[in-house]
Amino acid sequence: MLIRPAKELFLNGNDTAILLLHSYTSHTRDMKKLAEYLNEHIGCTCYVPLYKGHGVKPEALLETTINDWWKDTQEAYYFLQHNGFK
Repeated sequence: MLIRPAKELFLNGNDTAILLLHSYTSHTRDMKKLAEYLNEHIGCTCYVPLYKGHGVKPEALLETTINDWWKDTQEAYYFLQHNGFK
């Protein structure tokens, strides 16, 4: 069985963006259906960043901290802001 690694998800829509964040032991695929629904039915742009250490082997979580994930969240917000989304 081939399991594809998790990756960030960006669905372009109108100029209103929603930043969707996955939980601690989760990854972006858990937010994919919600992002697709919001993008399709409301038309908004949806961005789901992948936190450092997530979506790979569980041991990778031991090498990261909440500070890494907060930095990832801030970078995702700045990405949207820099690209003109509200």
